[in-house]
Amino acid sequence: MQTSENQAEWRRLQPAMLLLGFGDILRRNLVPVLLAMMLQKQRTFILIFVFFGFILSLFSLILRFISLRYLVDADHITIHEGIFSKKIRRIPIKRIHNINVRQNIAARLLGVVRLDIETAGGGAAEATLVALTRSEADEIIAIVREGKKEAGILAPSDDVDEQGEEASDAVYRISLIDILVAGATTSRIGLVLIAIAGVFQYFDEAIFQKSPEWIQRSGQAVESLRNQSWLHVILVAGGTILLLFFISWLISIISAFVRWHRFTLRSHEGDLSIRTGLFTVRDYTFPIKKIQALQCRMSAFRRPWGLIQIFVQSAGHVGFQDQGSLESDLLVPITHRRRTRFFVETVWPESRWDEVDWQPVHIYTRNRHFRILLFLGLLLSVAIFFLMKGASGALGLATAVFVGSSAVAFLVADQTFRQTAYGRDQQFVYIKTGFIGLHFWVIPIAKIQNAAVEQNPFQRYYGLASLRIDVAGGGEREAVIPNIDVGEAWLLFNRFVNPEAPRTQTRNGSSSPSEPESASA
Repeated sequence: MQTSENQAEWRRLQPAMLLLGFGDILRRNLVPVLLAMMLQKQRTFILIFVFFGFILSLFSLILRFISLRYLVDADHITIHEGIFSKKIRRIPIKRIHNINVRQNIAARLLGVVRLDIETAGGGAAEATLVALTRSEADEIIAIVREGKKEAGILAPSDDVDEQGEEASDAVYRISLIDILVAGATTSRIGLVLIAIAGVFQYFDEAIFQKSPEWIQRSGQAVESLRNQSWLHVILVAGGTILLLFFISWLISIISAFVRWHRFTLRSHEGDLSIRTGLFTVRDYTFPIKKIQALQCRMSAFRRPWGLIQIFVQSAGHVGFQDQGSLESDLLVPITHRRRTRFFVETVWPESRWDEVDWQPVHIYTRNRHFRILLFLGLLLSVAIFFLMKGASGALGLATAVFVGSSAVAFLVADQTFRQTAYGRDQQFVYIKTGFIGLHFWVIPIAKIQNAAVEQNPFQRYYGLASLRIDVAGGGEREAVIPNIDVGEAWLLFNRFVNPEAPRTQTRNGSSSPSEPESASA
């Protein structure tokens, strides 16, 4: 093994970096070029601007390839780059949180992979080596694992077998049916609407003045709806919405197949590793001791079938986020709710998900949601009345909408109240919340970084509070236990942030630290 910079050899990336970078530059400039070709005015200016940007990007890519060198020894990964302004990064092996391997179609054809090196404090990759051969990547990973093993970060059993394959067992492999279900229950309607809005914003003149005759007739048909009955307008609008949902449904299925093709979750000593992807193959790992919390999410589309996704919140991990989210990493794309315990215990065998003694929150939760939804229903009724002012039956329709929305508001608020609860044992706190979908949290008490007791004026009147729990890597989404007795909130607060405090008895008979003298979180 290399033991020092003097004994080690500085290496360069593969020349395939130039081809990959050239492709990225072309991709980044494709949209401006297409935009310039569609516009009549300032076309020459935009094309000249894009051309000079292209040349500068290409020049920068060549300089980076010439200057970039890396060195890996038993203690550090050192990266040197820059000609005019030099930059040297030295990453201690013991600080490396994970090394992710990615390979898209172009890299696969060129026989190279990309390595993203993550550290424990990262909000992004600490360093990226974009063009290595597979053997070079495997060598770096082996050196890092050996260095962490010598530092006592990995157990000696965390190694590779003689064939180079990780000694691990598959915990979960996604099936084609699972992929189809995952895609079919994910709505991409927002992407479709954004795409349509962008097309009309930039190319409305070209569409309606230079478009085929059938598009012009469609525009005239839309204009003629102003003279049609309300029933006709509603039918046309409903049909359009259904068409958009169908398009988004197809996009979701295709996207799921591309993202989760051959998704495999493996477990070995101290790590959960994942490989997934059709065009871009990704390999990434969750060190179990770095996992701070688990989230189980059940959307409105998946709730009738009891389907959930499971995410992890991991300290400093970037990994492969779902839908670009930086707050958590996807662990399981789709599974049934009854298998939640299996995956929770895969991460923490000592947890007991199915044995949680769920404690309900205060009924104020239902009343609060009902008032908010009732107010929204009232606004909708008033808007309908004024839009149809002067038409026969306007008042009756507005009244019917208000009565119907009130009933729906109560049902939704009551369901929200019934599915919001919390529980805990000696090692974990469990939370479930939701509105139409459901969110479950499993948080080790030892991983809680911070807690806060919050009270708004209405909660103070009823003697209630909300307990907000934060863990490392939690992002903007924090776990909250809403609307519980303020004394219970402080007991839990002390239990989570001061586990060594003297214990008293809570309302449900379990032991908990005593309430602090100060009422400040």
